[in-house]
Amino acid sequence: MFRLEVHHYFHGSKDSEVINKLDALLLGQQASKTREVKMAKVVDDLVIAVEAQTGRVASLETYIVTANQLIRDALAGVVLPAEVQTKLDAVLLGTEANTGRIAAALEANPLPGPPA
Repeated sequence: MFRLEVHHYFHGSKDSEVINKLDALLLGQQASKTREVKMAKVVDDLVIAVEAQTGRVASLETYIVTANQLIRDALAGVVLPAEVQTKLDAVLLGTEANTGRIAAALEANPLPGPPA
């Protein structure tokens, strides 16, 4: 790819109004580039964090589903005392509710889109 760079030089006194304005524009451009680089780094860090979080959430979801199914399978056809059954029902409902809360939290707080 061919790249063409154009440089403009103005030879005048150091007190020139044009030089001062050009210097101000250059400083503004450099500051803007610095902010852009910092923002790109923040976005990269967010992408990494979300990918890691997604993996942890998937692992948690798998754990909850598997634990619930193992409990159900182990207790299939078993009659438990009412007190134990009540506690077990609460555990199963709690894990299902937690799964729902995690999903709702993720859905209610999506990452913002690109700026307009």
